[in-house]
Amino acid sequence: MTHLQSSPAIKNPHDRVRNRSPKAFNREIDQKTDYMIKTTLEKGAFAIRERLLQLDKEWDIDRALDFLFATTVGAQLALSVKRKKTSFAWFPLIQTAFLFLHTTYGWCPPVPVLRKLGFRTRFEIQSEREELLNALINLESEYPGKKYTVAEYDIYGSI
Repeated sequence: MTHLQSSPAIKNPHDRVRNRSPKAFNREIDQKTDYMIKTTLEKGAFAIRERLLQLDKEWDIDRALDFLFATTVGAQLALSVKRKKTSFAWFPLIQTAFLFLHTTYGWCPPVPVLRKLGFRTRFEIQSEREELLNALINLESEYPGKKYTVAEYDIYGSI
């Protein structure tokens, strides 16, 4: 059993993108994530903290899709203004429909491509984060002579 199979974030029924993605893509992403967890755990507490910081900066699929749509709509509208043709103005309407599909159903034509490129959902990123954070707490609790404060576990600086 892999680390991720026990994660409630992976089994989340509200993760529309994961539920609508091909099982092969999900399996590939899970294998890569599980490999990252295993190799990070082998390297120790410092590597776990570094990986947690990397996860904070990782773009999830929703952010990547928003960026993709924003840049393509901007480029198409710029072309339409520059060339004074309204034919380019129809593409943003199509992309708006794609964005509506993604928001309501978790799927639109670019999603399989982004999943194949390795973009994960926020739930998948969170499951790795929880696994590593639990491992960090367990690893450091093995040293009874040192007292850890909550602030040391709060890598996000939110407390």
